[in-house]
Amino acid sequence: MSNLEPSIIVSLSSQILECKTLRGTFRYSVSTSLKGPGQILDSGCTPLGRHAIVEKIGAGLPLNT
Repeated sequence: MSNLEPSIIVSLSSQILECKTLRGTFRYSVSTSLKGPGQILDSGCTPLGRHAIVEKIGAGLPLNT
């Protein structure tokens, strides 16, 4: 991944989301699953690895909906 490519990284241990864009790096608090990390489908765990965003739920709704 190049330094110019936007990215989102979530740290489970610190519960922080880091968003890197052309405008800078932004950090936000997040809450991941109480069940911890896991890869089993429908387990309710937070999946690990690299993922692609394929759908934006709420697209077109007012800001902060």
